[in-house]
Amino acid sequence: MASLTEQWNEASSTTKALIIGATVVAGAGLAYYWSQHSTSCPLGGGNNPSSAHTPSYDVIRGRHGLSRSAKKHKPKSGAMAWGWIISGGPGSGKGTQCERITKEFGVVHISTGDILRAEVKKGSTLGRQVDDIMKRGELVADDLIIELLLQRLSQEDVQERGFLLDGFPRTKQQAEALVRANVDIQAFILLDVTEQNIVERVCGRRIDPITGVSYHIKSKWPPPTREIEERLVQRKDDTEETVLKRLRTYESQNTAVVAVFHDYLIEIDGNRSIDDTWDKIFEHLKMVW
Repeated sequence: MASLTEQWNEASSTTKALIIGATVVAGAGLAYYWSQHSTSCPLGGGNNPSSAHTPSYDVIRGRHGLSRSAKKHKPKSGAMAWGWIISGGPGSGKGTQCERITKEFGVVHISTGDILRAEVKKGSTLGRQVDDIMKRGELVADDLIIELLLQRLSQEDVQERGFLLDGFPRTKQQAEALVRANVDIQAFILLDVTEQNIVERVCGRRIDPITGVSYHIKSKWPPPTREIEERLVQRKDDTEETVLKRLRTYESQNTAVVAVFHDYLIEIDGNRSIDDTWDKIFEHLKMVW
C-alpha cells in the first residue's frame, strides 16, 4: 500500500483543494465550539478569563447567552464610575428586574436603603448620624445620601463591574450631584406602568412573615400549602390610598430626574409580563454593554 505521502503526491489538484478546504472548516468549527463552551479555551480568546481584552470581567452566561467579558462600552475618560439607573413607581416590578439585570450583566446592585443600613451597622460617624435621623422618623438629607453613595461608587467591585442604581436619584438635586461628580450614566431605564396596574399589583400582595416570600392573589396564587396561606399578611401601606400617594410623590419628582438623563433614557412598558418586560430591557441594555 502506498504511503500517505505518495497518495498525496498522486492526488489531483481538485482532490487536494477539497481536503484542504475540509480541514480549514473543521478547524474553524472546533475553534468556535471552544470559544462558546470552554473557560480554558486552548485556542485563546473566547471565554478564557485570562484573555487579554477584559481580564476584570467574570465570564458568566445568563439565559440570553451574553458573556460579561464582552463589555464593549468603557467609562468615559475621567469618570469616577460607570453604570445604569433603573426607575419605576411602586409596584412597577423594579425589584424583580434588578435581580435579572445584575445576574445577566454582573453589575453591582446599589440601593440607598442598603447603603444606609450598612453604614449604621458599621457604626461610623456618618452611620450614627443616619441612625439618629432614622430613629426620629425623618428623611435623610440629600447631601448625606449623596456622600454615602459616592463613597460606595468608589469601591473596587463597582469600579470593576459597574453599577445598577435602584431608588436613586429620587430628586433633581441628587441627579445633578451625579453629573457634577462625573459619574458616567450609560442608561436610564424607566419602567412605565399604568396607575390601574400599580394599584392592582400592590394591593394584591401578600407576604409570608416567616420566609419573607411575596405572593399575589391574582398572579401568584395559591401558596404551596394551606399553612402558608393562613399566615400570609398584607403590609399596612399596601392600600390603594397609600400607594396612590406614593405614586404621586414619585411622579412629581421623577419628571425632573428624567430630564437630567434624557439622552440615556430607555422607556420600557412595564405592564407586560415579567419575562416580556425583561426581554425588552435586555434588548436595550445589550446595545450599551
